[in-house]
Amino acid sequence: MFVLLEFREHNQDTTVGVVHSSWLTPKKKEAYWPAYKNQSAFDKAILKGEPVGNKWELFTVKRIFGTYDNYKEAQRKCLIAENTSDLQTEAEEENTNCLKIKRRRINRPLRYLDDDCDKNEDADRSSEDEQYETSNLRRPPLVNQAKHRAALIQNNELLGCYLPPINLSSASHPIPSSSRESTPISELRSTPVASRETSKTCETNSGKYLNLLSTLLEQNKEILAILRNQSHSFPQITPTSLGLPVEFPIKSLEDLAGVEDYLESQGNNDKLSVYLATLDKTSLTSSTNAVLRFCLSYEVAKEFSFLGTRNQKKAFNTYRLKKTIVAAIKSAIPSATNREVDDQIKAWLKRSPKTYALQQQKLNKRGEDGV
Repeated sequence: MFVLLEFREHNQDTTVGVVHSSWLTPKKKEAYWPAYKNQSAFDKAILKGEPVGNKWELFTVKRIFGTYDNYKEAQRKCLIAENTSDLQTEAEEENTNCLKIKRRRINRPLRYLDDDCDKNEDADRSSEDEQYETSNLRRPPLVNQAKHRAALIQNNELLGCYLPPINLSSASHPIPSSSRESTPISELRSTPVASRETSKTCETNSGKYLNLLSTLLEQNKEILAILRNQSHSFPQITPTSLGLPVEFPIKSLEDLAGVEDYLESQGNNDKLSVYLATLDKTSLTSSTNAVLRFCLSYEVAKEFSFLGTRNQKKAFNTYRLKKTIVAAIKSAIPSATNREVDDQIKAWLKRSPKTYALQQQKLNKRGEDGV
């Protein structure tokens, strides 16, 4: 980029010259001038954009005329600035001439007419405009009420609705108020044939709907009766109907051995599993806890662990009762897996010693209080 500027020398004289844009200071208040006495060397330096040297002189910039991409164009403008001392003179003159041309107005010729002529001419124009506007307005089309009535009747027949009859003659030719008062209402109204057909269609459709509704009601009664019979066909299982050999929850290892003999029968196993599944179906944890509390007391549960590998405890995993409990929990919670049920049983058996100790503390406290 080449900058055309006017700068002040040390003797306070002003000079116009072209410098490279990199020779200006950041605030563009001063400019460096290379220490070349040969014009070709100066041209080579400015075209190359040579960096500022230590021996370059610094001059104060008075004003900047413009910035140019072409060095020859900057030199041409520099010659003009030296001759006219103002590059904007030509541009301003051209702009002022353009403004004068744009602002030139074409004056209309004056008409020396009387006021009466003007008024007559304005009146003629207004009458012509009114005539033109009224002539462009189209009259609305006449409504054929007979065809309109027939179309409405046809549409209402498809929908199965009733349209009250009207007198077409009275609609097209209004009756005077005096004749309306003297004429009976029965003479003013007439029943077209189409309305009678519409009413018959509505009656037929209503009969079909009533028959369909009665059929649905009968079918609903039959379905409810079948469901009641099915509910009575399956007797409700209770602890007394299971025929358990001992009272639940199991309170000793001898009672547990009797239950194991009871569960050798597949029928007894299935009945106990079905009953245990009805105790709790809220979640996997709540269902497991409810089934184990019903089957085992904490006094017996503290003697077991799931695999029986620690503290000389018995393995609950080897008992038939464990398999029955797993089947019941999976029936109550269908999404549960065997591994998830086993984990819940392990956690309950692990907590059973602490729970048993808490129960004993409560019983001892009640005994001391004399309850």
